[in-house]
Amino acid sequence: MDIDLDFTIEGLRLGPHEEYWRDLYPFLKSNGYELRPRFRPGWEPTWSSDELPGGTEDSIGLPLFRSRMIDAIRVADGKMVYFKVVKADSQELEITRYLSSEPLRRDPRNHCVELLDVLPHPDDPNLCFMVLPCLRDIDSPPFESVDELMECGEQLLEGLVFMHEHDVAHRDCALRNLMMDASAMYPRGFHPIYRYHLLDAKTLAPVLSRSSAGVKYYFVDFGISTHFRPEDTSRLVLGTDGIETTVPELSKTVPYDPFKVDIYILGAMFRQAMLQKYTNLTMISPLVASMMHKDPKARPSAAEALDEWRRQRSTPHIVPDSFARLTDEEIYWKDRQRFLEARGYLLRPRYRPDWVPSWQGTSDVSVLDAEDAYSLPYWTNVMDATRVSDGSLVYLKRARTNSQELRIVSHMNSSELREDPRNRCVPLLDVLQDPFDDNVSLMVMPFLRYIDSPEMERVEDVLDCVDQILEVGGTTIVPEVRIAHRDCAFKNVMMDASDLFPKGFHPVLQMSLPDISGKAPTRSRADVPIKYYYIDFGISTQFPAGAPRLVTGTLGLDREPPELSDAVPYDPFKLDVFLIGNLIRRELCDKYSNLTMLEPLVSRMVRHNPAERPSAAEAHRQFTALRRSVSTPSLYWILQPRDSALLLRAFRAVYSFVRSALRPSRSATHASGEADGHYLSLCILVHRVVLVPRCLDA
Repeated sequence: MDIDLDFTIEGLRLGPHEEYWRDLYPFLKSNGYELRPRFRPGWEPTWSSDELPGGTEDSIGLPLFRSRMIDAIRVADGKMVYFKVVKADSQELEITRYLSSEPLRRDPRNHCVELLDVLPHPDDPNLCFMVLPCLRDIDSPPFESVDELMECGEQLLEGLVFMHEHDVAHRDCALRNLMMDASAMYPRGFHPIYRYHLLDAKTLAPVLSRSSAGVKYYFVDFGISTHFRPEDTSRLVLGTDGIETTVPELSKTVPYDPFKVDIYILGAMFRQAMLQKYTNLTMISPLVASMMHKDPKARPSAAEALDEWRRQRSTPHIVPDSFARLTDEEIYWKDRQRFLEARGYLLRPRYRPDWVPSWQGTSDVSVLDAEDAYSLPYWTNVMDATRVSDGSLVYLKRARTNSQELRIVSHMNSSELREDPRNRCVPLLDVLQDPFDDNVSLMVMPFLRYIDSPEMERVEDVLDCVDQILEVGGTTIVPEVRIAHRDCAFKNVMMDASDLFPKGFHPVLQMSLPDISGKAPTRSRADVPIKYYYIDFGISTQFPAGAPRLVTGTLGLDREPPELSDAVPYDPFKLDVFLIGNLIRRELCDKYSNLTMLEPLVSRMVRHNPAERPSAAEAHRQFTALRRSVSTPSLYWILQPRDSALLLRAFRAVYSFVRSALRPSRSATHASGEADGHYLSLCILVHRVVLVPRCLDA
């Protein structure tokens, strides 16, 4: 909520807590940070002395309750940050620095606020300034859907698991200390005090939904947190400080488990911010009750709570007739069903004008077993369909007829570029004019899946994927046609998995058969070639010949690229290199321990200085060289998850050895018959001493 200040001339003068920051302005400016005009030395109000300010930006002071913090702009990239004054030897600084250190910072489960910088106080050696990202309250703006709330809860529990695994108990994770990075929701930014307005504090800031923009939630304020060391003999604490005062075991004399306190406090937040505010979240009531159990020993661990939350999120919760009601977006597609069928595209029965739910009026069909009960989740501008001519599954995507996305995708699908074997920009199968709106077109594209659905099995699977997204995919061919993708993060690099599913799959329940009568059988990636594609060119840029290849803007799924700025131009092609490198690092190298051959290349691709990164072509050449250095048996090595047990890793190692001998790499040149014989002999020997489960003995 915007803060309502008392607009009197006297009240608009700098208070003592504001003068503190004004006096620090030269020091902060010399370190690359700039405060708002109000806090600059010699500031004169922009309104006359005999009038009220009338909404001028420099009339907005620093709230007294936030006197130890102030907003600022990082000059290097124009990003809004916060300064927080803390003691130089404080536990808060130590813990925040620890959780922001590598490799912890790169762990996708890390939802602890990132420490961007630390500055010593120029006048007091006992104090320093923590530089933190500008975050918002988790309910500002309010949640709009059940799934948005469930996503928030899942991220927070995931972050709690991460903290506890690294021996940190927050001890104060109440609502006020849970925040979100909403920068993607506000494409034009927002004012740090008048948060529903632009930086001018006059114009309302345009805002996107959480589901379309993507939001990450964070724990902040580690002022009373505890970091246990390996040598600590006890993991109990004393103290009654904190926002949540209803925790039953808090005591200054009787030690208690702070990790169980975290569970209680987060459960209390779920009750306060979710259950007490909304009527249709009853599915989480039992979990919240268990998290707030009076007996700490009866509460679940963070990992157990996360597992249960995810189970509830993935389980359809039936509200009478809720499956029989079409949403507004579904009605949009239902109204176009006859038009699409006439053009050769058939929507599922749920979207046909005469649809009657198959489970109504009969006891033979459960709603959860009915195919027509399932709508396409999350996405508002796409719909699945079947192409009548060949029965293939396709996506229909709604786009503005004059949009940059449609123009770029059409260009990449021109006859000359489509024939280029390196072109893996998503195929455009057809473009239909919306029958009711001349400004809207319907793009027809293949139905694609995430690159890890189903998961990769072998080292060669990973190398095939990386090879295509570096060479066959957009980042090599696209610069040649002067197109920068600018958003090629995980969800925008997908695969055509149709050959992996010989009997097809359902577009919503994607591991089920098309009629959801059972699990869809799958093939191994070793048996069929997989094609990977770049999708979603919504913020991509195509440059005219000879034009400067620089852009500004901070939109995109991945918020890590250091150069993103609304004010300072940057090279979008080097941004693409960072994004692909970060995708490989996050989704592959960080997950599997036996992909170390990729780490030197990835490290170069994600360098902080864009000038030090390789070009896409250079990255692919380096990848090609390292791939040649990987031995044929190693290509068939089973991927080793970093969190797998030692015994399981040993079994996978032995099994990989067997498979590499029995089934040489698809891409490698076959060894001589003599070498094959040696491999087979070794495999027979291993089979005699190692029991291989039937599910793995392929």
